[in-house]
Amino acid sequence: MDITHPQKPNEPAPILFVKEGRELYGAERATVRLLRELDPKLFQPHVLVLEYGPEPSEFARALKEAGVANVAAHGRRELKRKLREVVAAQNIRIVCSIGYKCHILCHLACRGLNVMKLAVLHGWVRRGLKLRLYTAVAEKLLYDFDGVLTVSPQLAGEIKVKNGRAACIGNGVDPDELERLAAIDAPVLLPTAKPLLLYVGRLEPEKGLLDLLKAFASLKDQAHLALIGAGPQEAELRAAVGRLGLSENVSFTGYLENPLPLIRQATLLTLPSYTEGTPLVVLEAMALGTAVIATNVGGTPEVVDDGESGLLTPARQPDVLREAIEWLLDDAELRATMVTNARKRVVAEFSQSAVARRFEMHVLEWLS
Repeated sequence: MDITHPQKPNEPAPILFVKEGRELYGAERATVRLLRELDPKLFQPHVLVLEYGPEPSEFARALKEAGVANVAAHGRRELKRKLREVVAAQNIRIVCSIGYKCHILCHLACRGLNVMKLAVLHGWVRRGLKLRLYTAVAEKLLYDFDGVLTVSPQLAGEIKVKNGRAACIGNGVDPDELERLAAIDAPVLLPTAKPLLLYVGRLEPEKGLLDLLKAFASLKDQAHLALIGAGPQEAELRAAVGRLGLSENVSFTGYLENPLPLIRQATLLTLPSYTEGTPLVVLEAMALGTAVIATNVGGTPEVVDDGESGLLTPARQPDVLREAIEWLLDDAELRATMVTNARKRVVAEFSQSAVARRFEMHVLEWLS
């Protein structure tokens, strides 16, 4: 994709990204890849990580491995103090928050500072009273930001910014990097006697995992299901596995820093979410040659061409999901065709370098 920058600056613009420190799920991996791909002639990136424990998070460690300077902050007050210190010391011109909590904290911490205030939006989580409150406050505050960048056109069309500066940069992957990481020995051993059905992500209600278990219950003799990830719904999901008689047919691996070897090993990857931005794990599976079944929500239809590069099903309909899984398990020829189409689509339309160029183009345009 040929993207022309509005006007290249004489020297790289110092930019501070602010994000919570967490495990390396989709938004975290996407952020690391974006920072690594930014043109050093255009931007000088720094990162302020809101940590929740004494040790660096997986996200902070990944930033360090990528050679991106980052500073830890513990708590709201320390984040405000350190943000202002970094802005002054590095002559920061742009502060870019990622995640609803950091949108709120950056809005407050940047008061009185002469900086451009941007946000990268991966989607909204409206589960539970606390998260709904955070989301409502963040959505209201984003109206006063200088620009909002989203991972899907749907989000860009929904978000309201007073100056109209909302744009989609998408999500992307580097297929060569994925192949290298997928070639590493798998971090856990899973049963191989049957086809492997995989879910990768946080274990939380909006991911639709109870629907997946219901769909899988009648297919347990045809495949083995592995849930890769951790989260607040794990106990409920384990109870459901026992209740449905699936204890010998479903594996919980916990959080894995590098699930890519298992993604490539799997026959199918499924993402039964109720809400998504542009799901990175779907792009990773498509690039690695694993067939995908996902729900028709958020930015997923922009990635998966239904019937061509994967299958899309309605959210909250486990019977339809079951039929889609059974169909692809039974039809190896169709799976192979979809896998070939999917990889071509990722290489042509969802490269990480294209995401970085779009980020640079919009930010430089707004900066000028």
